[in-house]
Formats: sequence, C-alpha cells, structure tokens
Amino acid sequence: MQFSWLDRAIQITWAINLVAFVVVAALIGGDALNGHESAGRYYLSNHGTLTEVTYGVFVYSKVHAIGTSALQFLVPFTLIRAWYRGRHSGSV
Repeated sequence: MQFSWLDRAIQITWAINLVAFVVVAALIGGDALNGHESAGRYYLSNHGTLTEVTYGVFVYSKVHAIGTSALQFLVPFTLIRAWYRGRHSGSV
C-alpha cells in the first residue's frame, strides 16, 4: 500500500493526538465526554470517578475528545484510499 502525504499526516496526527488525549485524561482525572456539568460545576469522569475541574479544563477536554474521535473515523479512509490507489495504479 502506498499512502499519500495527506494520508500519512492524518494517521500520524491521530496517533499523536490519541496518546496525548490518554495521557492528559489520566493526569486531569478523566474526560468531559463521560463527565457532566451540574449547577455551574464541571466534572470529568474516569471509570465512574468524578473530578471537579474549571470550565476551561472541561471545554479543553471536550474539544480534545471530539477532535480525537473525528480523526479516528478518518484513519480507515486513508487505508481504503491507499488500497484503491494500489488496485488502480496500472490502469489509466
């Protein structure tokens, strides 16, 4: 399989972002997607354990989680594109 520079960039960005997300979530006590807001207080969740955080940390965690998830769904398309290019590279 031959990946384009864009495919590689997506794959590498996703891998780095995923590692960063896991490390940061462990350090700050969880993530906002599993956490919640209640009466103006913000909580991250890590396997059911809640950690109260500031609004800024809560928003950061949510944006980072959504970005990581979005990239996760792009990675399979890079594999499909490379496979397709490999199968059709000889026919023009």
